[in-house]
Amino acid sequence: MLITAMAVSLSGIANDFVGDDLQLVTTDIRIQSLAHWRELFTRPFWPPPFPPDLYRPLLSAALSLEYAFGFGNPLVFRVVSYLLYAGACVALLVLCSRILPRPYALAAAVLFAVHPVHVEAVALAVGQGELSVALAAFIMCFHYIDVRRAQPRTFNAALWVKLTILYAAASLFKEQGLIIPALAVAAELTFIHATFRERVRATWLGYAVLAAVACLVAVARYRVLGQLSGATPAEAFIGVGAPVRILTMLAVVPQWLRLFTWPMHLRADYSPREMVASTTFGGAQLAGSLILIAAVALAWRSRKNAPGVTFGLTWTALALFPVSNLVVPTGIVLAERTLFLPSAGVMIATVSGAQWTLDWARKTGKSMRLPDRAAQIAFGALIVLGMSRSIERQRVWRNQGFFIARSVQNDPLSFRMQEAYGNLLFEIDQPKLADEAYVRAMAYVPPSIIWHVRDDLAKTLRSLGKTKEEAEQLRASLLQQPNQEFARAELVVADLALGRYSDAASEATQGMAYAGNKNVLIGLRAVADSAERVDAPPGSVRVTLQGGMPW
Repeated sequence: MLITAMAVSLSGIANDFVGDDLQLVTTDIRIQSLAHWRELFTRPFWPPPFPPDLYRPLLSAALSLEYAFGFGNPLVFRVVSYLLYAGACVALLVLCSRILPRPYALAAAVLFAVHPVHVEAVALAVGQGELSVALAAFIMCFHYIDVRRAQPRTFNAALWVKLTILYAAASLFKEQGLIIPALAVAAELTFIHATFRERVRATWLGYAVLAAVACLVAVARYRVLGQLSGATPAEAFIGVGAPVRILTMLAVVPQWLRLFTWPMHLRADYSPREMVASTTFGGAQLAGSLILIAAVALAWRSRKNAPGVTFGLTWTALALFPVSNLVVPTGIVLAERTLFLPSAGVMIATVSGAQWTLDWARKTGKSMRLPDRAAQIAFGALIVLGMSRSIERQRVWRNQGFFIARSVQNDPLSFRMQEAYGNLLFEIDQPKLADEAYVRAMAYVPPSIIWHVRDDLAKTLRSLGKTKEEAEQLRASLLQQPNQEFARAELVVADLALGRYSDAASEATQGMAYAGNKNVLIGLRAVADSAERVDAPPGSVRVTLQGGMPW
């Protein structure tokens, strides 16, 4: 199992930092020095200037330790991710061996190890949150099954101490860890034979402790983030209610099924235009509804004859719940990294179903030579296909430039990828192609947040010294979203550099109506007034904004 997990991952061993790692590792000073360890527990996961999203202090602490150990070398992060992945695969094998015959348990774990949808979680350093939660979940569940089978009527304090420690750690690595007790309940109801009264007597105190841990984590999140959800909603869910979220996620269900069963087309971004908000019930919603109904019916029908199918499908549903957007909107509509834990349930259910089918054929006296050979061929083909696709997919994340180029091919309607592609083209001195990419980005982005793309374009133009073009983008952005304090200050700075002192003073005055901290704009207004009084030549006034303060 270790060899299999490593074999599908090692093609990315020389990969550089890519995607979210660039913001969360290479530019976050909290990660780059152990002296900032307190901030990892008292500040949001995403650093400024990003919105204060998410609370994952143990993941931040792990990344900081890895940065210190390897002096920022991405190789260290790759090795840790691969070890976590291998550990998760081994732990899943142990879990499966508790509920399936050994050959079938091995089959489920191997299929899990080679699954291409896992590459994103393994390739990104920040994906270690997904890996850590899954590792904790697998360990907690197989320990739970072992002890509860041995002592179905007795409370075991040692078990619950272990579960509590693992649960607290998993929940502080990633929010998805909070649902692990529900996975243990699914195992209890599926594999532990006891009366209701015996179950309650043997487990109520343990689950009460886990509930207390969840409450403490929720309190910590609220104190740091100011809210329990702690994530800026995905673009598709901005300003919409629960009905739209439900319709949208029904359309996502077929995509989940495709990614679990035939993940040949993988994407780094399922943003608007790739996955759009749904306001009506259509074909995609019908397909999603039928899939859900079929899954529920199959889980119910299998509960006695093939309990592994019931457990696997229940596991998948529970693991998908945090990213289902049913209760509150999350920051994503669909992301492959979030399918790491749910995919384990799919593998368990699939292999359990195959076992039941082959056992049924044997019991009915049918010749098993052909079915057994067909199952072996199918299993071998899936392993080869999975390994090939995973190995190739790992190389997509080799560096930011290659990642962007491939992602634009895979996600042509993603405004984020078109935007990143435009920045890449600016860097290699292809301004015409870069402008075209940004035009596409603005065409694909939801109209309500075009201002965000304009801000990013302005930032790129600023780095290239194109101050006039930067000012044009900032002005258009502020027309749509006037309460942007820092963007307003940047526009004033650009007008000052261009010698437009009257415009700079006017923008600074207008911005004071929206600014929470008016001192920056007051200072910039004073600079504009002084420059206009002395008739300073264009280009002679240079102001740099750093952390929202003029220097």
